[in-house]
Amino acid sequence: MVSSFANFEDTRGPLSLSITECKRIASQFLYKLYPDANRYFYINEVISDTENHKVAFHFTLIYEGIPFGLAYLSVNATTGNIDSFFGPDLDPLTLSQLQTLPAISPEQARKRFISAFELELLWDNNYKENSDEYYELVYKQSSRRISYIDAQTGEIIWSKLH
Repeated sequence: MVSSFANFEDTRGPLSLSITECKRIASQFLYKLYPDANRYFYINEVISDTENHKVAFHFTLIYEGIPFGLAYLSVNATTGNIDSFFGPDLDPLTLSQLQTLPAISPEQARKRFISAFELELLWDNNYKENSDEYYELVYKQSSRRISYIDAQTGEIIWSKLH
């Protein structure tokens, strides 16, 4: 399956397609790749580049109300051809195999986050423009930072970066 391509040739044709006509062409292309495209692809931005005769469509991909990626497609308004397509990182056809119901609630995740969140009391070297350097007493998150909480297991995933 095609995941991305780009045509860098500056091709001009005899057409002068409207945004609506370009949208129809873009939709037809998506439906050929993804027969259930209307379940996943939601247009969040349309950019008409009249200088280059292109209409670009930016899509957010959503499954079961959960965003999972972005896609981009441009149509040449003078030829009706798809000039570029950058598909999602995750194939929408595999989404039906994924568990979309979290095992823990947002409140449970929040409690886990708060219980694991560590603060340190530190003197912070500070300065303001056109004034002397000074120190102030602050609480900062410790060097061990939470990256995320797994919604299926409730496990706290720690960042590897400090």
